[in-house]
Amino acid sequence: MSPAWLRAAISSQARELEDLAEMMNTPLPVRRRVAFISVTGGCGATTLASEVSRILVRQWTRRLLLVTAADPQSTRYRWPPTVRSLPADCWNDPLGHWDEAVSDAHLSHDLTITDWGAAPLVQLRSLAEHAHALCLVTPARRKLIQSTLDVGWELSKKHPVRLAIVDIAGDVGPALDTLARALPLPTTLLHHNRHLARNPQAAPKLSEPDALTVYKLAAGLIRDLTQPRPERAA
Repeated sequence: MSPAWLRAAISSQARELEDLAEMMNTPLPVRRRVAFISVTGGCGATTLASEVSRILVRQWTRRLLLVTAADPQSTRYRWPPTVRSLPADCWNDPLGHWDEAVSDAHLSHDLTITDWGAAPLVQLRSLAEHAHALCLVTPARRKLIQSTLDVGWELSKKHPVRLAIVDIAGDVGPALDTLARALPLPTTLLHHNRHLARNPQAAPKLSEPDALTVYKLAAGLIRDLTQPRPERAA
């Protein structure tokens, strides 16, 4: 028989997973859009967007559309989503290119997730206006975390914003966990993944703790889309 503390831990995690699943299946009021945006290229926005989409497709009976600037034929999309592709040079008119790529497909899907990748700073406000919730992705570097937080805090005055910090290089210490918990915006921390570092185009193989972290991120985004936003001082 398992020790009492182990039984309690297993029971606690089961309740947490049940609560997250219930949150994730909260009905959306109408069609909604989520944007994943990174502050620099190669920091994990595409991996997070595809993994959150994969979790929701498996969890939901509702239809999900994924729009991405990455290669839609990549092995990361072997699960069965509806994927539309943005051109790599979309920044002269990102929303116009989005409309052209998506056409009317978003009208037949309950949720559209757009992986914008690394967006120019001047485009962030218009991309935020186009979405109902945002996930800003940054490498685990203090200066970039700070600049992403500054941008996210400003955008969060009008839109739900979450931060995702990804340890791409694997050279940060345990203090990063404390830093992530102390930030004033909801923050997800993904630790270094050697498999993805060696094979950036491969389908992700997340550790169990990081898989749970991404599961929580997916549930948190649904909560952002379905619950009234609390008032906060500017």
